[in-house]
Amino acid sequence: MNMGGTNWLACTRFISEMESPARIYPLANMKIIKNLVPDQTHVFAQYAAIEPWLHRIETHAASVSSKATAR
Repeated sequence: MNMGGTNWLACTRFISEMESPARIYPLANMKIIKNLVPDQTHVFAQYAAIEPWLHRIETHAASVSSKATAR
């Protein structure tokens, strides 16, 4: 969100810390769906494309599961 002319995470900024009246706007680079709700389709597509999570090595997992079933 753009709060008071500065980009902030809205969950980390108190309205009471802002000048009165508080001016809150959506980020300029995001398409707005309704009120202050941005369309994050592009953000989630980029997130999925870079896969920023841990990946399990399947060969190790397969060998562990085969040992468990052999017992």
